[in-house]
Amino acid sequence: MNIALALSPLLVVALGALLLMLAEAFSSRQGGLALGAAIVLFAGAAFAAGVWMFGVDHLPESASLAPWLLLDRFSLFFDMILCLGGGLAALLAGGYLAEHRIERGEFYALLLFATLGAMLLAAAGDALTLFLGLETMSIGAYAMTAFRRASARSAEGALKYFLLGSFAAALLVYGFALLYGATGHTDLSYHWTKRFSTHVRYDFFNPDLEAYGQEQRQASLALMLSNQSHSSNLILVGTHKFDVGQTTHDDEIRLIWSLSPAGIVRF
Repeated sequence: MNIALALSPLLVVALGALLLMLAEAFSSRQGGLALGAAIVLFAGAAFAAGVWMFGVDHLPESASLAPWLLLDRFSLFFDMILCLGGGLAALLAGGYLAEHRIERGEFYALLLFATLGAMLLAAAGDALTLFLGLETMSIGAYAMTAFRRASARSAEGALKYFLLGSFAAALLVYGFALLYGATGHTDLSYHWTKRFSTHVRYDFFNPDLEAYGQEQRQASLALMLSNQSHSSNLILVGTHKFDVGQTTHDDEIRLIWSLSPAGIVRF
């Protein structure tokens, strides 16, 4: 019960979007959906304010949703802002769409699902839920951008938005893949820097040693951060001039990032 109360802003918007889709599909009337969408979104804002006043600390069961969803005052604040903004947009769209003769019921369902995706983004504590929220919000935004089907500018804007969003999402997923390969976790709040053991080893010496004299050497130093719970190694590689017998500290190394389960990447 407490989990349902903590998730009530998300549940209200999600269920309202589904009911609005059913109402649009089985109703012969074209109007009236703007008011229904606004009521759902304002109800979501009211539930978020209610959970805020009740206190997230009084809902300890909500911690079981972590790290996928982090239900705190931060996410509740953005839930209120997003629902209020979406409700006002629904009321304004009711007059705008009718004026331009493009009033179709799917607009309000798209608006509700886009708002739901933004609410998921605000509460996301894991890379997977963050990506799901981003895509839920983006797909609705793409469709609303191209809602004026007869307008070439609307279609062009939607296509450019779609291409830009697709490339950005692909880069985001690639970054998440690197993070998962380095840590073995998709949890964004995972303190992975504390879970690494570090050691420095001298991997190889540059053959051009005579250029630096007998007392100096140029070596490639690899700082291997071995994750305690994953087989992949996070490898940092750099070059450093040092005297024979000199102790080399981590902060003296110029490093680049590289992921390689097989071994050390030299440059």
